[in-house]
Amino acid sequence: MAAASSEMAIFQRVAERGSFAGAAQDVGLSPSAVAKLITRLEGRLGARLINRTTRHLALTAEGETYLERTREILAAIESAEADIGSARLSPRGHLRVHALPFIAVRHLVPVLPDFLMHALKLPSILWSPTESSTSSAKIWTFRCAWAV
Repeated sequence: MAAASSEMAIFQRVAERGSFAGAAQDVGLSPSAVAKLITRLEGRLGARLINRTTRHLALTAEGETYLERTREILAAIESAEADIGSARLSPRGHLRVHALPFIAVRHLVPVLPDFLMHALKLPSILWSPTESSTSSAKIWTFRCAWAV
């Protein structure tokens, strides 16, 4: 699959630049390597994608169709990678803070707005007094769940 997307990207560059040499310069290959790659791609697909003359490259009807689909596929791959990359940077999961009421009011409440502003997704928040499992004192529980 990775090889197919690389071939698509190189084919797209050839079509956009209108030459093997220009595309080769963009992708860091020799012009002959790019020409061979396109020939192999055409062989694998069983269709001619580019009409070649000594001075000009022109896409065939199949080449135009393939270029259109290639753009869609490469854009989808780029979008998927961006989504995954940004998901790693945003907070996910549950955050629970158990604190006595005076600590919650004095220390947590003042910093909560800044914390939430820096979170990329708006969390659902629940403040509730709960009984401590280790004592009979009331403890405030702060639960924050982010949508992924």
